[in-house]
Amino acid sequence: MDFDYKYPEFLTEPAKKEYFTRFISLKSRDRDGTAVCINLHPKNSNINSKEEVVLYCDKVKVDETLKEAVNRCLWDDFGLKMISYHHRLDVIDLAKNKFGESLPRIGINAYVEYSPLENKEVVGCQAEWISRKKYPLTKGEMDVLDWLEIDDHELASNRFTKEEVITFVKNLYTQGAMDVFMDLLEPDESYCDSLEIILPANPGQRQKLFTLYNEELKHEFPEAKEETDIMQDSLNLWWD
Repeated sequence: MDFDYKYPEFLTEPAKKEYFTRFISLKSRDRDGTAVCINLHPKNSNINSKEEVVLYCDKVKVDETLKEAVNRCLWDDFGLKMISYHHRLDVIDLAKNKFGESLPRIGINAYVEYSPLENKEVVGCQAEWISRKKYPLTKGEMDVLDWLEIDDHELASNRFTKEEVITFVKNLYTQGAMDVFMDLLEPDESYCDSLEIILPANPGQRQKLFTLYNEELKHEFPEAKEETDIMQDSLNLWWD
């Protein structure tokens, strides 16, 4: 598709004309550490019967960067602070503005700091937190701990026993990781030797996660330089 926008400039520089965002997921961890996401459903109704996560679209205004627009949308509509976001150019389509012009609509996944959504209405719908375990955001999405429960699945088995690696991943969550993803080449793979740790905003939690990360990095690669916190969104950990 030719949008008359040049990648990556239109994703990083102030917009010369408006375009749209389509929020695919808004994720967080509640105060108990449960993985949750935001769902929208019509007022005076229960969660939609199809058990899908329903979100909303917004736009990037002229002179806004994509990051500024995502921050504005989340704060203005939900009263939530963004931790990090990723644009999805594989989830992109066209939408018409009020003048009938077809403009690109970019898919967005975002992590936000958890805050209760009491009687919060967004685009005429009721917003609420729902469990990500009960309502998966993406068909086929599986938590790393659920994946490890399958008998023949192994993670870094040259470093950990099954019980040890489960304890290691649980500790990452206990210390504040927003998510821990497996780096699988194929969805049906039964072995994995690398993880992506999605970092929270809280400085104390970040420090604990960097400590765990660097301890494991030094164990596996003694000559490796320790990773420092430069406000990156995630850390990638791998084993030989």
